[in-house]
Amino acid sequence: MFIISNQNVKNLAYENKEFLNQLIDTCDLGNEWVKEKFFELETKKCFVRGELRYSEVSTKLLNEIVNTSILNKKINTMNFYTRIYPMIHLKNDRSEESGLHFDQNDNNDMFTCWLTITDNDYSPISILNFQNKYLKKILSKFRFPQILLNEIKPHIGDLNFWNGHFLHKGNFNDSKKISCAYQMKFSKFKYIYEYSKYKNERYDHNTNISNEKIDVNYKKFNELIKSLDKINLKNAPNKLTLDIKKNFKRIISKR
Repeated sequence: MFIISNQNVKNLAYENKEFLNQLIDTCDLGNEWVKEKFFELETKKCFVRGELRYSEVSTKLLNEIVNTSILNKKINTMNFYTRIYPMIHLKNDRSEESGLHFDQNDNNDMFTCWLTITDNDYSPISILNFQNKYLKKILSKFRFPQILLNEIKPHIGDLNFWNGHFLHKGNFNDSKKISCAYQMKFSKFKYIYEYSKYKNERYDHNTNISNEKIDVNYKKFNELIKSLDKINLKNAPNKLTLDIKKNFKRIISKR
């Protein structure tokens, strides 16, 4: 595991933090996960993740991360990169906690880039002190005592990199604040699990969305989710798909 620090990346990470707070206010997400509100909270988190991932501020950050990262010899051996994927951890959020795992499931060599955009009062990730790429599958099945794990508490905007065989885990958010981190992949070949772009190409970031547009998007998103409750899930797959498409077109076309 290694860290790359860049002031431009840090500045853009703070801009993403401001946009995150704006989205949290828009959908009244709050900062605590409650089991009884599972569907409501996960739906709101889904909206926030989508708006963050394709926003102007995160796309600017993505482009800056790629520009910075490919200057590193290890990362420059990778040829493709994915979009940023936001991970949101509320207080007491068990749905975001994970066990020890590694990120590479095939022969496509890769690095994960992970950065936080929030100030955290807990350690969001832990790594296993003993790493072995050939024993990773066996090691990932064990629950190791904390003495064998190293808790990481990164600074906003620091780029944390690890290879695809590196064992790590997401930790339970036992603080009183919401936590949000971004992760993306750099891979040797095209990443088959989601769209990836060649390292010399960049995304257009001229997609600025006004506060009014965010409000409209959230209302449409909410209406779409509620409309799914009215669809008969026992219908044939083709009929089910058609019903969902009709609802989607009807809601999206509204002004």
